[in-house]
Amino acid sequence: MNAVTAMKLIAQTEMKPFTEADYMAFGGCESDNPLIGENGDFLIIIDGNNIEVFEADSDKESYKFEVSAK
Repeated sequence: MNAVTAMKLIAQTEMKPFTEADYMAFGGCESDNPLIGENGDFLIIIDGNNIEVFEADSDKESYKFEVSAK
């Protein structure tokens, strides 16, 4: 998955603020307002300048992207 594909996926996904359960499941998020969303076979986490895309039902594949406002 490349960054363009990931951005399209994010645009189609309803992103929600982290809940207490999300913080427990995905430790390490450090921004003030991390977001999480599911889209079909993917779970997406946006934490500050970082985007992580996980394949659902898999502990093996994740795609990490760093985004900047350049």
